[in-house]
Amino acid sequence: SGGSTLTMQVARLLEESGPSTIGELATAAYPALDARLLPAARGSVWAHLVDLQERGLVQHHDEQWNIAP
Repeated sequence: SGGSTLTMQVARLLEESGPSTIGELATAAYPALDARLLPAARGSVWAHLVDLQERGLVQHHDEQWNIAP
């Protein structure tokens, strides 16, 4: 069980920040990233969120993602 370290990092960021968009989570997960690489970072964060959602750990409403109740 568990999942990848980055998946768990995304879950922790969501727990700490509350409802967040993928862009906000990508910026938090990769604070020093070159802005040109942000689209790839957002794609990575999205993939981890989908994994967490499939396990029932997170949910989203429109653009906002949050820890599942």
